[in-house]
Amino acid sequence: MLIASDNWIDDGALSRKDMLGAARGEIVFFPTLCGASPDAESLDIPIHAWSFEHNDSKLAQFILKVVARALGCDKSELSLYWKRASLFVARRARSAAAVVRVGERLLPLNLSSVGEHSWAKLTISRSELEKIAADNGLGEQTLTIQAWSGGMLARSHKVHTKLLSPAGISVISDIDDTIKHSDVHDKRELLANTFVRSFQPITGMAELYQSWREQGASFHYVSSTPWQLFGALDEFLAANNFPSGTFHLKSFAWKGLSWTSLFKSQLTTKPQTIEPILKSFPGRRFVLVGDAAEKDPEIYGDLVRKYGEQIHQIYIRLPESCDEHSQRFERAFRDIKKSKWPTFRSASELTSALDCVEQHSK
Repeated sequence: MLIASDNWIDDGALSRKDMLGAARGEIVFFPTLCGASPDAESLDIPIHAWSFEHNDSKLAQFILKVVARALGCDKSELSLYWKRASLFVARRARSAAAVVRVGERLLPLNLSSVGEHSWAKLTISRSELEKIAADNGLGEQTLTIQAWSGGMLARSHKVHTKLLSPAGISVISDIDDTIKHSDVHDKRELLANTFVRSFQPITGMAELYQSWREQGASFHYVSSTPWQLFGALDEFLAANNFPSGTFHLKSFAWKGLSWTSLFKSQLTTKPQTIEPILKSFPGRRFVLVGDAAEKDPEIYGDLVRKYGEQIHQIYIRLPESCDEHSQRFERAFRDIKKSKWPTFRSASELTSALDCVEQHSK
């Protein structure tokens, strides 16, 4: 998913054909989350899609060139830069249509637009669900539906939905500077780590999360990172052996906004993303993992005061420059016992055992 920039790179590092790709229009289906009550005769499966067209306008190309030069991209970094950055200037598709297969049925997918993205609801009977959902044995099922878009030259897509039982353990994890090095306090480094460099994992976090996964925890990755980077983040999780999970990211439209505003407004966007998960699964216990680089302590503290015992534990990763005895943490977690929000610098400091698993089973 690349767009073009004519005559920018002298030696033809990327051709126009490479940048534009074989087709201009794309539909991306994001994984969704759904409660799976064993007593329900049917389920309403949410479908979340982004339909867009590649943008090779002069303005879009100019913006991308300016940002690339500001970041000091060299030829070896251009391919990765174009792959990620071009999605931020993509245009919303004029129309979006798709067909899905549910068992033996072919159904039109009626997508309705909400902002830059589209949503639909797909009703599946319990008998159909039992035939096509895969159970991982950890209190979680994965429903994979085949979808086609593009008319006569139809493209095939996989639509994934995580089906969670009403009870169980869920880990809500931040991404930037919690499981992936981002350097959010340095805007230039943040942009370079986002658009130019391969994502680098925080040492030990994948192993820790896998140990929690083996104990039955489901994972929900929540971040102020825009949805345009979903594909890159999904590849990062798989390449570094993090548990699969649902993504809950930030909606972003490039018009009228500066590139350095991509990751702002965390105090507003994160609670609005996390609270629907908590409200949808009041019988589940939650572990929140974040970092002190931005506002996770303040956000998580407010959520504990609001949702009480539904949130079993909080873990806050400390950057090297962060003082673990800062009064900031006392303010953020006021009226919350210290044992509920331990801080850590290395994943090795955290226990691989989720004690809430034992408590939840009692």
